[in-house]
Amino acid sequence: MQDSSSRHIPTYQATDVDAELVPNLFDGVGTLTPKQRTDLESPLMPEELSVALKSLDRGKSPGLDGLPVEFFEKFWDLIGPDLLLVFLESLKKGELPLSCRRAVLTLLPKKGNLLLISQWRFSVCLVGRKPQCYVQLRLPSASSETFRTSAVRNCANPTWRQTFTFYIHTTLKNVMELILFDEDRAINNQISSLCVDLDGLKTGKREREKIVLDEKKRMLLEVEFFLEKSESHPHPVFTNGVLMARQCWKVQVCVLHLGGLPAEGIHSHAIVLGAPDSHERMASTTKCKGSEPVWDEYFTFHTDSGRDNLLFVTLHDTSHMSELASHFGRATAVGKGSCQLNTLPLNETVKITVLINEGLQVDLNLKVTNSASPVLRLGFSLSDGEKEFLKRRAKIAALAFSKVLNHQKISKNCRVPVVAVLGSGGGVRAMTSFYGSLSGLERMGILDCIAYAFGVSGSNWALGTIYQDPYWSEHGLDSAIHELRARLTGSKLNLLTSDWLRHCRDALRDKEARGLRTCLTDLWGFVLEWMLYGQENPARLSEQHEAVRHGQNPYPIYAAVNVKRDVESCKFSEWVEFTPHEVGLPKYGAFIPARNFESEFFMGHLVRRHPEPPLHYLLGLWGSAFAKSLRDLFNDLLKKQNSPDGKQDTEKQEPIVDQDLAQVPLRSKEPTELTGVTIPDSSARGTAEEALSIEVSTPERFIKQVLHEALGTRLSVSHVPNFLSGHFLVQNFEQFPDFSPWKDNNRDHHANQLSPFMKKLHLVDAGLSINLAFPLAQRPERRANLILSFDYSWDKPFEASCHLSQTNEDLLTTSNNCMLHMALESSSRKKTAREMWQTYPAVTDAFITLSHQPDDVPEESALKQAAAYFAEHDVPFPPVDVEADSHGELRECYLFEDQGNASVPLVLHFPLVNQSFRNFTQPGVPRRTKIEQEDGDFKVFVRCSPYSTLDFRYTEREFDRLVQLARYNVLNNAALIHKALAKAWNHAQHKSWADNGV
Repeated sequence: MQDSSSRHIPTYQATDVDAELVPNLFDGVGTLTPKQRTDLESPLMPEELSVALKSLDRGKSPGLDGLPVEFFEKFWDLIGPDLLLVFLESLKKGELPLSCRRAVLTLLPKKGNLLLISQWRFSVCLVGRKPQCYVQLRLPSASSETFRTSAVRNCANPTWRQTFTFYIHTTLKNVMELILFDEDRAINNQISSLCVDLDGLKTGKREREKIVLDEKKRMLLEVEFFLEKSESHPHPVFTNGVLMARQCWKVQVCVLHLGGLPAEGIHSHAIVLGAPDSHERMASTTKCKGSEPVWDEYFTFHTDSGRDNLLFVTLHDTSHMSELASHFGRATAVGKGSCQLNTLPLNETVKITVLINEGLQVDLNLKVTNSASPVLRLGFSLSDGEKEFLKRRAKIAALAFSKVLNHQKISKNCRVPVVAVLGSGGGVRAMTSFYGSLSGLERMGILDCIAYAFGVSGSNWALGTIYQDPYWSEHGLDSAIHELRARLTGSKLNLLTSDWLRHCRDALRDKEARGLRTCLTDLWGFVLEWMLYGQENPARLSEQHEAVRHGQNPYPIYAAVNVKRDVESCKFSEWVEFTPHEVGLPKYGAFIPARNFESEFFMGHLVRRHPEPPLHYLLGLWGSAFAKSLRDLFNDLLKKQNSPDGKQDTEKQEPIVDQDLAQVPLRSKEPTELTGVTIPDSSARGTAEEALSIEVSTPERFIKQVLHEALGTRLSVSHVPNFLSGHFLVQNFEQFPDFSPWKDNNRDHHANQLSPFMKKLHLVDAGLSINLAFPLAQRPERRANLILSFDYSWDKPFEASCHLSQTNEDLLTTSNNCMLHMALESSSRKKTAREMWQTYPAVTDAFITLSHQPDDVPEESALKQAAAYFAEHDVPFPPVDVEADSHGELRECYLFEDQGNASVPLVLHFPLVNQSFRNFTQPGVPRRTKIEQEDGDFKVFVRCSPYSTLDFRYTEREFDRLVQLARYNVLNNAALIHKALAKAWNHAQHKSWADNGV
């Protein structure tokens, strides 16, 4: 290739031009007529594109997309409208899309010695480039919009000097995100990102930060911040110490009239209204024809009174694209105007004229009012319905304790202990076993001593069916068990009947028509509806308040967790509780009425009501078989393979599949701070040495990122409207006593990654976090004196495992608003070199076992997870010390307690084991006949067990065995249960039922 330089011949050269000849250059050149100019500047028409396509030669090489002319000709009816929209957008912007401005450099061999460059020719010439960088800015606490700088083209050291202004609330957690992009990259165009906590800014002082994005590549971003006091009046806010919301405005807009159209102008029009910071964001009028159209159409927007609210009015021409607009919902914008909403008087109808373009104007009627009281409850206390239940249940429980403990009389000053029953997940096995365990408690006569019944996954299915009878405690469970037996042992072929499939189809269509997303969880709910009820069941969760109205049954609480679609449950999961009265996230102290679940909320106000979902949908959500990602499955399998004995290593391990974004440490103010993360100390504010808290992250390589998304995305999650929408986190929210972050989980310290800023909640089976609902039972407002936990999960009950992430009354306060000016100065970047992609460990073997996990491989221990959870959150919990029986096997029941500490709950833990049940039909009644001995001789957790989590149909014998085993284990440990009740009674004298708000 030595002759390459000698063969380069300059084709074009710059020469001096005679300036006197320039004016005469265009002499004699004709000009366009007005009609010709109008024709050239009018929008492209589909017929023009079709003619251009027919003029292209056939049999030619395709472009970068690999699609030849013949492909476009064959499928023109499908892709023609889309291609027309692309070219119209290019004409509007004056620039072709990036994909149309790319080329591939290809060397084609000639004949002869291919070691010489002269024997090769270029098929396409590729112009060398430098990065075309721009910065994207996002400050969710100040604006829902995303802003960006202009792109500096072909420059290795771009300088912007662009200023962006945000109005911020000083009591909020204000974290700005800045992301550096290279616009000329086709894929994975993000270079780096950083988060800046603005709490360190001081009024009137400029802060210039030189942020190192990558030390090795010498990438540096220089940003300047300036905070000044705003002249606007302070706005009232509602807060519970963690979340905060300002006053919500209801803006009613009536589009009246469009004026100023020329007589020979557009003949079909539509007005699009946009309020970016509102819940609705956008609304559109119907099409209207004529030179002076009149609409008289009304629209409503809900918006935050503390933001800079603008209403944008855009006029669209639908005449040239009527056919396309009807198909694609798009049109051509003719002009755009805006009006300021913050300056309008409250509770008055004001007529405003908005200028759209030269001579075009739209008349509007606007009325801004304060929304009514919020429906969402901000507070960490129990709901009024639960408090009222506890008052009534306390009287029933006092009588029950007097019978169980043989107390002749209980004085009015006695404090009745709070007893909770917890059922684990485990599919139909857990549901069937929970029926048996509750039946055992019923036969012992202690159901009335129990205040709460918590469920996870399969145990939720049991509670959901049991509470169909509002007086099930009085009626007994025998008939309910008989009905469940008939359902589980019967045929499932009726599930495929045309009537049933039509019922499912109509319900899904109705949900989609209301703007709600459907997924596999919906279908799973229909399967459970048929499996558990055998017919359409319109029951709703809120209807179960009849079952607790008089305190006649334990209070049911159903558990789920909120996760992220592409993040492992062990790195982010927040507990969600469902009760007959409320649904909420205890972590944030936010609750909505159960009847409004799946309705749309903004700033705590109900802005769009949807029908309450049926109970079978919730059963599918609480016990979804599709919520795990491939990455979760791989990690479960590979972690067990890493340990020689199949047990999980309790030492801290590096992630096997998931890798966090690489973090670049910027500074270290104190040795105790986290690497790459600075959490401001409120007590240190105002010091001259204080710097902004900044965290930098670099994206993964493209192929690695694709694999992360493929392996990390869950198969199916329930997308529920986020009822936290419009709320923001209070500054230093993580220091609030009732907020419960994981100390070693950075996500809880990143405000913009938490649920209030998410568009949807992603709710899944709580068993993906902890398979027993201990976190909900031990809420500070609800802590029980005695917990009876029934563990039906496929695990070794006391095996150590990694903990999983979890996730004052309303106050009226005011705060100063501040205006933030931020200027982007420059970015210095060295050209990046190609890096080797690091692949994941080989996981081919894991695919073989995905369809059916070996039944003798244990899962992680729910009890150990709970112990780790409470240790992390400094919540009292007894030490889990296990003693086996004389044969080295697990016992049927364990009592865990902290001697002498009445603030620590007693825990009676029942693993699902078959010990003495092998030899006894009932406590003290031995098995005598061969049939009786065969009925008791079985193991639940063995390979090819009929009780696998994936099995949903039992024989009558298998069903009876499981119910009898769970019931027997309760009755056989009656003495230990009575002992625990007696201890709980004594502990309750040191802790009142009134601590729960009664």
